[in-house]
Parts: sequence; C-alpha cells; structure tokens
Amino acid sequence: MYGSIAEALGGLLLLVFGILPGVPGETVYGYMIGRSWLEKDFDYYLRVLIFSVIGLISYGALGSVLGLPKPLHVLPSTFDPATFTPDLIPTLSVGYLGHWVMSGATGLVAGFGLRILRVVAPASVWHADAWDDFARSYVAGRWVIVSLVSGENYAGILEQADVSREPRYRDIVLKVPCVYDEAERNYKVTSNQFLYLRGDQVRMVSAISDSDLDNNIIDEGQWLFPKEVAGERQED
Repeated sequence: MYGSIAEALGGLLLLVFGILPGVPGETVYGYMIGRSWLEKDFDYYLRVLIFSVIGLISYGALGSVLGLPKPLHVLPSTFDPATFTPDLIPTLSVGYLGHWVMSGATGLVAGFGLRILRVVAPASVWHADAWDDFARSYVAGRWVIVSLVSGENYAGILEQADVSREPRYRDIVLKVPCVYDEAERNYKVTSNQFLYLRGDQVRMVSAISDSDLDNNIIDEGQWLFPKEVAGERQED
C-alpha cells in the first residue's frame, strides 16, 4: 500500500513539475498578443503544455552547451522514495528554475513572432478582440467617459478593466469618478476615490482626447471641464 501511495505522489509531483513551468511562457505570450473571450480553456492549457515542452527542450539544449544540471524534475525516477536524497535538491532546483526561465523566453519569442506576423500578414493571424486592445493598450490609466445602460454617465481614470471576458463580465474600476450633472451639463468630482461598475451596467466607454486632463487629479467639487467647453461639446 505504501508503494502505491508513493508512486501516486511521485506521478503527481512529476505532473506538477513538468507542466507548471509552461505558465510563465503562456503569461508572457498572452500579455504580448492579448486575449479573446471566445477562446476556450482547452486552448490555454494546451499552450501551457506546449510552452513547457519547448522550454524543457530549450533548457536541455542550452544546458548541454553550458554544462548546466540536467532537468531531473521530469524524470520519474527522481521522485522515487527509495532513491531520492536531499543532495538532489540543489541540482533539481537549478534544472526546474531553468525550465521556467526558458519557458518564459519561449513565450517572449512567440509573442514577438506573432506581432511581426500581424504586421506582415494581418489577415492570416489570430487577433485579440477589440475590447482587449482598447482596455489594455489604448485607455489604461487614461481619463474615460463611461455611459451606463441606466442612462447615467461617469468620467474617471480607468484604473482596472476586465479583459478576455464576456461583455457582461467586463467590470470596470474608475479612479476619481466624476458624475455627469444634467443641469450644469458637466462632470462633477464625487467624494469617492474609486467607483466599481459591473460589466452588465456598462453601455459604452470612450476616451477623453484632451491631453491636459490625462493623469491629473483634480479637487473634489471642481468641474472636470470648463463650463464653456462643456457647453460647446454638448451642442456639437
């Protein structure tokens, strides 16, 4: 019975140590090229596995040239209770860390490669959805105006926006939220520092083009736009 438990534990450790190093590669790759909420979970886990395998091969090739320790963490015999000793831990750690680093490097190379392909042959390469690019690349940290399905309008700095999610789950957090005043036809700063908006409440998000407003914090009770400017914008 003890032998069966040990074998099961060894198999579990092998699975964890063999697949987990693919996570940094997938993380770097996803950050560089963006996500699509239409993507299936299977695609994510498949890429984790692929980056782990390529990272392992890359480390093995590099290790043979530089004389680095072998990746013992992917050998079943390593976790055999009968042969495992504390002396293996340093060697095991170096190989495992190298596997993680090479997986991340693989994700970086793959991300750059796909970015180049998007420029050279945009029609033949998968693209992230528009919301992902909009939230992460275009308006992150900038002043935006958010219109709600209820008819309310807010302005604020886009502090956080969920990406790679279905539209109803794309929650938003605004910093220095300003509420639109119908009577004054302008946005007024509230007493709140942050405002959370559920994705199913949001109808539209637009970026404010006035560069003088970007990344500026204004005092509570002040008008976001000069009144004459706000009036002109409403008339337009």
